Amino acid sequence: MPRKISPCWKITWVGVGRGAREVATDNWSNWKSFQLLNFILLMSENQKNILLVEDEPLLANLLKQRLEKENFIVNLAQDGEEALKFLKNQKPDLILLDIILPKISGFELMEKLKSAPEIQKAPIIIISNLGQEKDVTKGYSLGAIEYFIKAQVSIEELVSQIKSFLIKK
Repeated sequence: MPRKISPCWKITWVGVGRGAREVATDNWSNWKSFQLLNFILLMSENQKNILLVEDEPLLANLLKQRLEKENFIVNLAQDGEEALKFLKNQKPDLILLDIILPKISGFELMEKLKSAPEIQKAPIIIISNLGQEKDVTKGYSLGAIEYFIKAQVSIEELVSQIKSFLIKK
C-alpha cells in the first residue's frame, strides 16, 4: 500500500541546475533547513570572483580575508607570472593589481593582457604604492578602471569601492 503524505509534508527543490532534486520533508524544521541550503547554493552561484595580485603577504592575506567576509571568492597570485597563468584558464569578475611585483610587473601584465586576445580579460583596479601622476596616467591608459594609492586608502574604503563596482557590473 503506498504511503500517504500527510498535509504537513512539504515538497521543495534543493540545488540549482543539473544538481537540483525534489525533496520531501516531514516537518517545518527540516523544510526550513532545506530552504536555507537552497539559499546558500543560490548565493554561491552569484558570488563574484576576484583575482588579487599582490606580493606583500600581510596585505594580501588581510585583503583576501576581508573580501571573503563580504562573500567574494578571492584567488591570490603573488607575482605577475602567476596571474598570467591564472588568466589563461579562468576569467575573474575583477582583478586587483599591484604594480611593483616580482617576475612580471603590473604594468607589464596589463600590456600582455591588452595584446593577447586569447587571455581572459577582466576589469582591473590598481592598488599600488606608486602614486606619481605619470604612473596613474599609465595605469589608466593601459585599461585600469580605478587606481588607488595604498597609503591614501583604507582597507574598508577599498572594499567598499570593490563592492560598489561589482554590484553595478
